[in-house]
Amino acid sequence: MSVSPEKTVAYRSVMEQELAGVEQQEFDVRPSFVESSREPCFWILSKGLLRQRTALSTQAILRIGTERDVCDIALTDMACSPVQVVIIRLENGWLLCDTGREGAVKFDGVECRQNVIGFEQNCLIEMGKTTILFNTAERKGAARKFNAVGLKYPLMPYAELPGTAADCHLRNDSVAISLDPNAPSLNLDPNAGRTRGKALLVGKHKLSDVPMIGEWVSPAQAFVYWGDDGLYISDFGGQNDTMLDGQSIKSERAFRIENRAVIKIGDNAIQARMTGDVASRAAELTAKKTGTAGFMFSPLVGTEGEPLYVPPETEPRMAGRDSGADLVLPDTFVSRAHFMVMPFDKRVMIKDNNSSNGTYVNGRAIDEAECMPGDILSAGRCTFLIHYAL
Repeated sequence: MSVSPEKTVAYRSVMEQELAGVEQQEFDVRPSFVESSREPCFWILSKGLLRQRTALSTQAILRIGTERDVCDIALTDMACSPVQVVIIRLENGWLLCDTGREGAVKFDGVECRQNVIGFEQNCLIEMGKTTILFNTAERKGAARKFNAVGLKYPLMPYAELPGTAADCHLRNDSVAISLDPNAPSLNLDPNAGRTRGKALLVGKHKLSDVPMIGEWVSPAQAFVYWGDDGLYISDFGGQNDTMLDGQSIKSERAFRIENRAVIKIGDNAIQARMTGDVASRAAELTAKKTGTAGFMFSPLVGTEGEPLYVPPETEPRMAGRDSGADLVLPDTFVSRAHFMVMPFDKRVMIKDNNSSNGTYVNGRAIDEAECMPGDILSAGRCTFLIHYAL
């Protein structure tokens, strides 16, 4: 759904409408956002090289797909959908959702519908024949503010979710002792290469989590991520092979990394040092990402009530003020039976039930609307972000 021009409507509570002569009150139904200085960065990856693409929008909702009129990053890859991925800027990170009608998306190596990352994380997005590295930069210089969705209950990045204690450290000691004049620009933090549930970019690009040096190292050489039963590594097809325990992994499939395995690229040798139950932690993270457990309507700051859960592929459900409604909205400006919710696949149909004050999607009054993750739903004084259930 696109955002309509600015609009303010007059709301009247159901009780007020029963009393003649009561003056109407006005409420702004436009999506309400907070400000952020975090700037989104998109890097198109091909054969180990990274090419930056800029999204000029300062809006809280960014879209990637083939539909140029609505997407901030327009693709020519016809294996992708008109709107393949929606990226939502939160106050504490990013919510990434697969909204494509065809095919599937991999976030950080795992085929799933949704991912939540912190501002300090990279996220690899694989869709159709396109691979994009997404990350965040702190805006510097001239002030430029970006909108962000302020949720009443912030979403926690998946890598930070509590669970089994486990970690893997990929330390490239050859970088630390290098006399290469370019080495000072590399990340020499002693914690560089610690996954702690995050995926890691390996290469000599400034974005690399595991920095490399040398003529035969590509800017984006390889990618390490948490699969369903452990850590895996994929080669990006650069100019030189990535070796895992002496075996070339230059192929389309991923290879599992065992404890104390050695990754070699050019003159760089890295050893994986794992602690804790890595397999169990990997299974937890993958299960959290891959669950297709319906939709969640998360309340924005200032909205009364709790998040609303809509199970997948269920019968139509009624949302309203009545305590017997399937989805209860505790607001006197909401009708007893306000709107219907009908989920299907990666969409959810919202149908107004002749409510007194109307139902709005992205600030636009609707009778019926097909919504996707990233849309903002308003009824009365309740405003929600639609996304997949966590």
